[in-house]
Amino acid sequence: MAAVATYSPDIAFASKHVVSEPDAVIANLQFLLENIEVFDIGEGEKGYILHPPKGTRFTGPMHYKISIGPLEIDLTVDLSTFSVSLKVILNIPIIGGVTIANVVGNLKDGINLKIGYPGVLGGIVGLKLDENSDVVLSWDFTALGKSFKGSKVLFHL
Repeated sequence: MAAVATYSPDIAFASKHVVSEPDAVIANLQFLLENIEVFDIGEGEKGYILHPPKGTRFTGPMHYKISIGPLEIDLTVDLSTFSVSLKVILNIPIIGGVTIANVVGNLKDGINLKIGYPGVLGGIVGLKLDENSDVVLSWDFTALGKSFKGSKVLFHL
């Protein structure tokens, strides 16, 4: 009998990062349509921002999910303290998401986070409050052989 290859239990395969209950998508479709922003990241590609639900923005900590190419950024901003939590996940085909960085900082000081994963990812992701009181996410990275560079205003104070 031939040996069967087994995978490390530490690897979370992409199939675990799927909607297993299609009715959940249908039930939440209106929420998604109202709160997802699609924006141009260049070369015909789109980025996506899941904004906090309308009516809850600026009433407490605000949670954002941002997708730029293979990067997913989980962001929490608390304007009562100007604290920021930023988590960067690299979505690797077949394997799924790999947490690359997780940092806490201050919006007034800004965050410039150097990200890297040997042979797969290298660059910078940043968040700052600019002189116009805009909260701006910026990125300049290469992942899986493709370069991404740009910035996006998330909201205005």
